Amino acid sequence: MPHAPAMARRLPPLYAEGEIVEALLGVPGVALDIADEDMLAVQRSHWVDRATDLEDVARLAAVLDLAPEPWQRLGEFRAWLHALRNAMLLEGAVTRGALARFTREYATGFQRAQHVQVLPPLDVFEEEPSPVRPAIVEHPPARRDARAPAVGGIEPLHRFTVEQKGLDPVPAALLLAGLPEGPEHVPVVANLTTRQALVFRGSLAPGQRLWIVPDDAGGLSARLERDDVTDRVVSIAALEPGQPWDEAAVQSPAQPLTLARGANELWFLPVAHFDLDGLDRFLLALADLDLHEGRWDETWFDHALFFLDPAMSLHVAWTEAEPAAFELRLPAGTLGHAPGEEAAARAARDTLAASLSTSVDRVRGAGIRSTVTLRAFEEVQRQAEHLVARAPLVRREVGPTGADAVPDAGGAFGVTSFDDSTYR
Repeated sequence: MPHAPAMARRLPPLYAEGEIVEALLGVPGVALDIADEDMLAVQRSHWVDRATDLEDVARLAAVLDLAPEPWQRLGEFRAWLHALRNAMLLEGAVTRGALARFTREYATGFQRAQHVQVLPPLDVFEEEPSPVRPAIVEHPPARRDARAPAVGGIEPLHRFTVEQKGLDPVPAALLLAGLPEGPEHVPVVANLTTRQALVFRGSLAPGQRLWIVPDDAGGLSARLERDDVTDRVVSIAALEPGQPWDEAAVQSPAQPLTLARGANELWFLPVAHFDLDGLDRFLLALADLDLHEGRWDETWFDHALFFLDPAMSLHVAWTEAEPAAFELRLPAGTLGHAPGEEAAARAARDTLAASLSTSVDRVRGAGIRSTVTLRAFEEVQRQAEHLVARAPLVRREVGPTGADAVPDAGGAFGVTSFDDSTYR
């Protein structure tokens, strides 16, 4: 309040009124008013919620070793500071409760400061991934894949290594695709680390694809283009290279190929089975690990086979639980803003995502990887193409065997006999 009237009320009534008195009291009154404003400014600069200057709030935040980020204005920094302080001092900083509290308080304060609605109320955080609810997922699933080899097809007896860095052993999915040099017959994919193998009792023509995918029940399903061929896939337990497996080791329904933690050495070879095609392709016995396809100056003469061109490609995929990591997933399918402020709202959403990522990185424990994802609304309808025909269609003719006469060239109705004619 102004000081001049207040000082006048303290004087005797005879001296309290008059222009001369008001003029005399106005001089010190103005000085006192200025002093009050300065004291109020000093007082407000020491209160985070009352300060009007970002620099004043930054000086208060320095007590907690926090500083504003380049993109933060006063309202955003104030919300960020409160949320970080509460997470660190009230929830233990690196706990699940601290992450949930920080995200909830900061997102609420940020949206209020920016006058936008990016996220729904963050009341409960799920432990499993959810498309519509916020979730803090510890050891998030990470999809990995490998191709053997990186370029071209896989040769029989080829060995390669894949590294599974997850917490636990996981089942692997396989994709076998036929190449023009095919067909490939009775392909066997073995994991020499776990001594398991999968066998497809059939052939893979050029262009065909065979998917072998583990299911949630611990089994697997197999599909050759549009045909279900699960019953033609078997698994082998306790595989020993160089030693034929017995029927007791054959498992049907088949079990998925397991990838152990760390390095897994995989092995591909086509192995002969009774009454299945592939005489010119597969091995008549289970090879040992010293047997290779022959290469000049690389393989031993008595441990080599004639070279066979690759007839298929092999892809291996798996999902591993990433250790020392967590993912913060937030549903951001809608964006609310004032009329005509869409561009600013979109920029605010991007700023919130970047700010949450930077902030969560401060709250996480040492050596733990954190990821923040704002999940937009999406609808996914997966489709797959299927091989139905190949072009050009090549017909191969072979001469008859066992004939005691040279057949006529071609066939004409009423001219050549049925037994001594060929198709034109």
